[in-house]
Amino acid sequence: MKISLLIATRKRPDMLENMWRSAHENRAFGFEIGSYKHELELVLYVDEDDVVTQDLYYNRLITSNTIITIGKRLDIIGEAINICFRESSGDICMLCTDDVIFHTNGWDDLVVNEFLKYPDRILMVYGEDGIQHGHTATLPFLHRNWIDTIGRFLPMHFVNEFGDRWITHVAKAINRCIYLPNLYIQHLHPAKKTMLADETYLERRKMSRDKMPLNSWRKLYDSLLNERNTEANKLQKFIDNFKD
Repeated sequence: MKISLLIATRKRPDMLENMWRSAHENRAFGFEIGSYKHELELVLYVDEDDVVTQDLYYNRLITSNTIITIGKRLDIIGEAINICFRESSGDICMLCTDDVIFHTNGWDDLVVNEFLKYPDRILMVYGEDGIQHGHTATLPFLHRNWIDTIGRFLPMHFVNEFGDRWITHVAKAINRCIYLPNLYIQHLHPAKKTMLADETYLERRKMSRDKMPLNSWRKLYDSLLNERNTEANKLQKFIDNFKD
């Protein structure tokens, strides 16, 4: 299978390159020497004013398995991720970020093996991120069947929060929420002092808080329960029809 990493990145060229290197270095090998079992694709959304990331891409990252979309800076991170999905070609897509490190050897094999257990491929797979410890899927993997059925990867209601919580809720509603504690993809985060609060982090927080306080975002999330349940029903219908 082919896995696409979908990333809305901004002014973090070193972190982005380290993430991509760790994802490659820990892939599962195939039967032939030097071959990998699964294809891997990097799909980026980069702001048009982010020259440092564009330079990194065109000087060191550009290959046949990397894709870049350069566009205006978007207020909604989910919009950038949905654009990445439309440009991707993977069977499985990961809501990834530039501030993660893939630690587990053969991480891609662990992910793919879970999807192969379900013929309809409707499930959400995630691992240990060093912060949530399985509570919320901050870095979820979804199959294209799921995303096509819903119509997009992330909801368009939030600036930068609650998308992971949204997907987790829907996956649990259909009993297809698969947590792999032995899959360690570390999410570097200022709250855990694994990275400094850089310009990108502070800007994104400000973008969200300028629209409304965090408590108001929580109230908005809670008010959209029916929409999440509708998504769960669509996915359950796909599963039931697939069995038929």
